[in-house]
Amino acid sequence: MLKVVRASAVLQRPLRTHRVPEILYRASQASFSTSQKHEKSKKSTRESILRKGALPVIAMIGTYGLYKYYQNKRQPSCDFVEAKNVETFTAAQIAEHNSPEKGIWVSYKDGVYDITDFVQQHPGGDKIMLAAGGAIDPFWNLYAVHQTPEVWDILEEYRIGNLSNKDQKSHKNMNDPFANEPYRFPIFRVNSAKPFNAEPPLEVLTESFITPKELFYVRNHLPVPEVDPEKYRLEIVIGPKSVKYSLEDLKRLKWITVTTTIQCAGNRREEMSEFKPVKGLSWGASAIGTAKWSGPRDHGYPVRIIVPGVVGARNVKWTHRIVASSKESDSHWQQKDYKHFNPSTSYETADYTKEPAIQELPVTSAITWPKNNSKIEASEERTIPVTGYAWSGGGRDIIRVDVTSDGGRSWREAELIKNPEKDDSSKAWPWTLWKVDLPVGAGQKVEVACKAVDSAYNQQPETIEPIWNMRGFLSNSWHRIQVELEDDSDED
Repeated sequence: MLKVVRASAVLQRPLRTHRVPEILYRASQASFSTSQKHEKSKKSTRESILRKGALPVIAMIGTYGLYKYYQNKRQPSCDFVEAKNVETFTAAQIAEHNSPEKGIWVSYKDGVYDITDFVQQHPGGDKIMLAAGGAIDPFWNLYAVHQTPEVWDILEEYRIGNLSNKDQKSHKNMNDPFANEPYRFPIFRVNSAKPFNAEPPLEVLTESFITPKELFYVRNHLPVPEVDPEKYRLEIVIGPKSVKYSLEDLKRLKWITVTTTIQCAGNRREEMSEFKPVKGLSWGASAIGTAKWSGPRDHGYPVRIIVPGVVGARNVKWTHRIVASSKESDSHWQQKDYKHFNPSTSYETADYTKEPAIQELPVTSAITWPKNNSKIEASEERTIPVTGYAWSGGGRDIIRVDVTSDGGRSWREAELIKNPEKDDSSKAWPWTLWKVDLPVGAGQKVEVACKAVDSAYNQQPETIEPIWNMRGFLSNSWHRIQVELEDDSDED
């Protein structure tokens, strides 16, 4: 009989059964398409998995977040044993185990798991490796469909110890202004550590319409402040009069909810850098996200100004004072940054006094799957699944997304996925997600490109050259990726 450890103690080493988790595999198949049980050939099965996107990944990643739920909710069906000499691991130790050669470790809340054998046995994709050597927690918000006793049993077999207390929460070092920063998951692509500026992997960005707070891009200019909720006051200044509100005062006011997308002005800046060097953080296409705002620290707790349809820089974090004025703010970020110049303007010739500050953002879109420079198998009809996001500032809706695999000679219109939430929004504040089965021609190498059209019929420019600027702002040319089609000639 299988021996499972109580929540208060864990086995020093996992039970190594070296068995393929067939229950998990069957569950993942059933959870997406009952029609798959009728598919006979290996090629059809692989194609179906590919078309369903994260099918095996959901099963795989969903496993790791179930530990607490299992311990608290499930009535045990097997004997329990108390473990002694529980090992404790630090985040640094876990980070060293991030490959099949070194072993693949992950953490979830207070637990540490060695999933090396699990990854090798499971018929799933490569997204699990995004969490290798780090925390699985952010994925738990995306993939939580396999809440079954069988999955929980499998999870416990791979637990090897506990996460150290100091890595479960931030610790202070008064000599470092960044020492008490909130915890961030290793999944991020870090563009700057101090201050922290980072974005999630593009391939997980559109797995859900609402971006989990753990996966929302982080843009900071300074250390994240510590705010005492009891002492916090928001001052509103109108002419000679001012009034201050506590958090409790604000909570008593009427609430409205608006689901909105926030995008950094430097989103996709690295594409401009590839054409010609620019100054600024090298953001990819993930400096964008959609949320209902409720106050995680990195994103402005306890009060943030949310201005739908306007550049992220105007959605001011950690707000303490609002002044109603006929005069534009004289802050550095309003007067000496976040302004757009023509391609021939240099830092020596730029006149910031003559250019208006960036407010509403232009229409943009990006491909989130497949990954750039990845291998992918085409269907029997010679199509590949492509997904992404599209958004335009000012509340302008996305009316069409066009995708091409032949340099723009022909286009396939994507299926649009709109905001499923019911809120107080009167305009199209959040992004539009999209998907398409894109025809691909003969050959192994394919360039896929997308462009969006908004409700004012604004369209993305084809190339970077006419929109290049020294700060790399408002990069919104066609988004392009390269993929290699897998050769299935050697399959059974």
